[in-house]
Amino acid sequence: MKKRNKPHKRTSEIIAGVIANAEGDGNISVLEILELLGEKSFCLAILVLALPNCLPIPNVLAYSALTGIPIIILAIQMTIGRNTLWLPNRIINYTFSRRKFTNFLITVLPYIRKIERIFYPRMFLISLHLTERLVGVAFLLLGIVLSLPIPFGNLLPGFAIAFIAIGLMERDGAMMTAGILFGITSCFLIFTAFKALLIAVIGNIF
Repeated sequence: MKKRNKPHKRTSEIIAGVIANAEGDGNISVLEILELLGEKSFCLAILVLALPNCLPIPNVLAYSALTGIPIIILAIQMTIGRNTLWLPNRIINYTFSRRKFTNFLITVLPYIRKIERIFYPRMFLISLHLTERLVGVAFLLLGIVLSLPIPFGNLLPGFAIAFIAIGLMERDGAMMTAGILFGITSCFLIFTAFKALLIAVIGNIF
């Protein structure tokens, strides 16, 4: 008898499971969130960290660094092929409102369900292990740009990271490649705009 393949769990189904397990009162720590995501779920953890940056909110007080720095740390671990998640104690023990966390995921879940309709397994030409390492490099570079204290500079890298993460989780090589190209373009636009702003400021001073 032919063995049946285990049904692929979609990104929205995984996030819905996280919402169900995280609901409650009080605070939730980063450690608890990682436990809900699974110790090997680098891509899902990076997706959850990137999602707040997809909101059109000014990067006041460099709040994107709060999510960007963990993305950088996790991306490095993906690149070197680490099997389990690790974050410094200062980050892992950070807590915030459990209700706000679940409400945020509930808000973005319908959008993820709509987006993932265009994602399906295709053009996955190399092994998953090698793909994760290559994607880790993309996450690392985009995480660095996302962390910079540039007004709205986290928005485009945030979308790129989320797009790539969903592409990897859905085994969609075409969309993952599109996300990487979008990420490269967004970095170019951000640095071009930042350079022009810097030149204008220096010109006004001198």
